[in-house]
Amino acid sequence: MNKRDISKKFYVGIKKVFEQLFNEKAKFNYYIYGKVIQVNGDGTYDVEINGEISTLKARSGLNLEVTNVCQIIVANNDYSKKFIDDIRIT
Repeated sequence: MNKRDISKKFYVGIKKVFEQLFNEKAKFNYYIYGKVIQVNGDGTYDVEINGEISTLKARSGLNLEVTNVCQIIVANNDYSKKFIDDIRIT
C-alpha cells in the first residue's frame, strides 16, 4: 500500500466518523411546511405535514386560517418540538 492509498483510507475513515457524530448529536433548527386544516379553540392549529396531522401552537401574534400554508420550525433537530413560525407567502 502506498502513501496515497493510506491517506485516502484515513480520510474516508475520519469523514465517516464525523458524519455519524454530526447526524446523531447535532442540535440545529430546520424548517418544514404544512397546511392548516383546522383552527382549534384553544389557540392551536391542526396542520397537515407530509400526509399526517399534527396539533401545533403558533408563534405569538400569528393568526392563521384554514388552507394557509405555514412554515414550521423543528427546534434542535427534535421533531416533537415543532411550532408554526410564519405564513408562507406564495
